[in-house]
Amino acid sequence: MHRAPSTAIADPAACEPWGYRDGAWDWGNPPTPVLDGAFGEMCLRPLDGKWVLTWFDAGGYRIDGIIMDTPTSNLHTAHRRTLVHGGAWGARGRLPRGPALQRLPEPSVVLRRSRRG
Repeated sequence: MHRAPSTAIADPAACEPWGYRDGAWDWGNPPTPVLDGAFGEMCLRPLDGKWVLTWFDAGGYRIDGIIMDTPTSNLHTAHRRTLVHGGAWGARGRLPRGPALQRLPEPSVVLRRSRRG
């Protein structure tokens, strides 16, 4: 992962890496993978004082999520859970390991505001 100032987003030399070194994650460390595996359709949102990251885990055909204190929390130690498992076509309902869908939806965290009359 890298970050860059908005004024230099297209300048590769302006990118600063995020990585793990000497027991700590920090900007300026050599870049380090933050998660292992094959990922797609990631969504990061603040929710009730925490941050929620959800994604499609292509290798496990499921949607996983992590709850963390900050976007820069250690994702290897953050609370992680499988939210929905993918199932085979024709299978419905629940698998022995939890809820299953034939075709997984995009793993977005949708925030709804309540209507007050």
